[in-house]
Amino acid sequence: MGQSSFRSRQNSWISSISTLCLCMWMTNANHSLLQADSPPATTSLPTIDEENKTLPNKSSENFIKPGASNPVDILAQDSNAFSFELLKKAAGSVENVVFAPYSIFSCLSMVYAGAKGKTADQIRQVLSLHGNAIEIAHASFSLRNSLITSSREGCGLRFSSSNGLFADQDTFILSSFRELVQKNYQAEIAALNFKETDKSLMTINGWVSNETKGKIPQLLYSGDVNPSTRLILVNAAYFQGKWFQPFDPKATQQEPFHITDERDIQVPMMHLTDTFSYFENDLAQILSLPFQTCDLQDPHINCLLVLPKSATDLQPLEQQFTPALFRDWANKMEPTKVNVQIPRFCMKKRFDLNSLLTQMGMTDAFNDKADFSGINGMHDLFLSKMIHEAYFSLNEYGVEAAAATSAIINAKAVQETKPPVLFAADHPFYFFLMDRQTQTILFAGKIFQPDTSTCP
Repeated sequence: MGQSSFRSRQNSWISSISTLCLCMWMTNANHSLLQADSPPATTSLPTIDEENKTLPNKSSENFIKPGASNPVDILAQDSNAFSFELLKKAAGSVENVVFAPYSIFSCLSMVYAGAKGKTADQIRQVLSLHGNAIEIAHASFSLRNSLITSSREGCGLRFSSSNGLFADQDTFILSSFRELVQKNYQAEIAALNFKETDKSLMTINGWVSNETKGKIPQLLYSGDVNPSTRLILVNAAYFQGKWFQPFDPKATQQEPFHITDERDIQVPMMHLTDTFSYFENDLAQILSLPFQTCDLQDPHINCLLVLPKSATDLQPLEQQFTPALFRDWANKMEPTKVNVQIPRFCMKKRFDLNSLLTQMGMTDAFNDKADFSGINGMHDLFLSKMIHEAYFSLNEYGVEAAAATSAIINAKAVQETKPPVLFAADHPFYFFLMDRQTQTILFAGKIFQPDTSTCP
């Protein structure tokens, strides 16, 4: 299918997700600005090639994590550990939540590349990283390429992740940092004049809109950028997929969704009975919905729906979310005939991540204690804003945002001696999009109150 078909509003049966994560640096008031033609008096950090000469062996103990066999697997586990901690923080409120942990993780990994000292230690702890900045950069390169190549365009499935570095034209940046983000994170680099704020906003928002296929046309607003802005790092992720087994729109009907014991709303509930990968325990039902791919025997990205058995108390399940738990679920899933009932919905969410990341332990990066001397060789930068926005849509034909683990199998024959299992998502539930090959969670969220008002 051509790209123009993907963008056509007439093909509403195709769903897509777009997400953005932005990191913005400003100059501390106590330090003078550093001109591009005036390198710092301190010795420049070694270049990437120079640093690689003294890197510890990548199979050394400090980079080994149980259950992972190589740096890419380890980084995927680190990303998932961060995903669940962030979900626990973000999902505590009584509202819909959607975010792309891989996008945030990628953006913060680039931030980590420029951090030093205690600032770097805090970022490493929050991200659950097992490796230094160079090791993480090399593994990130391989992980990103694996995720993108495992989503084959033209087969009903597409995932892209793009990085951008927008620097003020008068700001000096160490070649080691610039080359690392350009080479290992494959970031597009542009020099802007942040004193011309409107023009800078137009440039960055235009790049964002293009990378998200117009789903997020404006990430930055007036006031987000000012003459003190020195550097902006952006990650934009886009997903688009069609269900392997689409729902019949004619079967969709208005049904009650129980937000609480006392409050119901009417939602468009989709219906489909078919064979899916499924598992349940005392706390939840777990269902995996595959997307169309080139290789039907090995779908790469799956949508995992986690439906708590308690319609009102989500915390006991939420607190158990870990990468190990999801791997355990994936291993226990079996082909099962399931009567699926899930609501159609879409939403857009924008987060200021400063507060959440501070709560998670990243305290120094956002104030004058910050040490980002790995960017320019000086101690005059701090992280002023970290913004994340995600757009999500799920309908009868596909999904636009989600994240999870699951081993989806091609529809095997199931004996018809048992009635289908009922999976009725008529109360709050969680959704995940996970790359099966690397087990990386790409998107995650919670539906507290399904809404279709923002659907195109």
